[in-house]
Amino acid sequence: MTAVSLGGLAFSVTQARALGDVKRFSAQRSNVATLAGVKIGCSTYTFAPAHLDEAVRGIADTGFTSSELHPSQIEPSFVMQPTFPTGSPRFAQQSERSFARASLRQWRLGVPMEHFAASGHLFRDAGIKLIAYNANYGADVTDAEIDRSFEMTKALGTDLITAVGPVRTLRRTGPFARFHRMRVAFHNEDEIPNVQVFEEALEGMSEYVGFNLDIGHFTSTGGDSLAMLKKHGGRIWDIHLKDQKKNLGPVVPFGEGDSPIGEVLRWIRDTHFTAPINIEQEAPGWDRGAIAKQALEFCRKVLMT
Repeated sequence: MTAVSLGGLAFSVTQARALGDVKRFSAQRSNVATLAGVKIGCSTYTFAPAHLDEAVRGIADTGFTSSELHPSQIEPSFVMQPTFPTGSPRFAQQSERSFARASLRQWRLGVPMEHFAASGHLFRDAGIKLIAYNANYGADVTDAEIDRSFEMTKALGTDLITAVGPVRTLRRTGPFARFHRMRVAFHNEDEIPNVQVFEEALEGMSEYVGFNLDIGHFTSTGGDSLAMLKKHGGRIWDIHLKDQKKNLGPVVPFGEGDSPIGEVLRWIRDTHFTAPINIEQEAPGWDRGAIAKQALEFCRKVLMT
């Protein structure tokens, strides 16, 4: 027995058009989220697990005018119920993973690009600029899937992929970036803990490949975000603002962790750094709207005082 949860795919044309109601407030919201010349955006993942239309509405209502799309809100989640209740639990789990992975691959290679184009319209109708698609590449991703992710990003209406995955897999995106003439920014997680490993990950890559600095993850793995910005600011094409504890600690509300949010924002302000900056808070169980507003207010206090 199989079941498929479509997650972020479940938005209606009526809901999409309803988002257009907020468009007339675009100029006002731009003032809300631009602080001392620094434009702050918000990843849809901050509002996960909300459906995409709900996340876009939450981003707009909070006052943001730019965003980054997380794949969990546009790709389906495939789940298979155990079919061998008296068999090995490990075998059942492997069967579930294999089914889910094969189903997702099939969906990626066959989904019409109209699905992504309609999702891009959600942002534009709400007066929000979509600046990047945050693609997740597992170790078993195929070349066809990587190539397809570039087509998806184009259909969304943007030209930047922030890429998550093992370093070896991330480096495989380089030829596709060159072929499509689109940028890919490597996102740091446990495999990219510091500046040196970031540099090694990009060694020999073309001008279409750069960095996506997540200061929360970087703090948790012992990385120095400010040093990274000062050394490689010209090749950092996207920043994720997140507060996190050191030593692989949890994500926490802004101001309660060890991430140098204040120092980073002031450096961005004082150097007129222009790459996109997106709040990306991801702890489960939070009131997502409230945490987005709290993060934006924290940034306001840092930049306006």
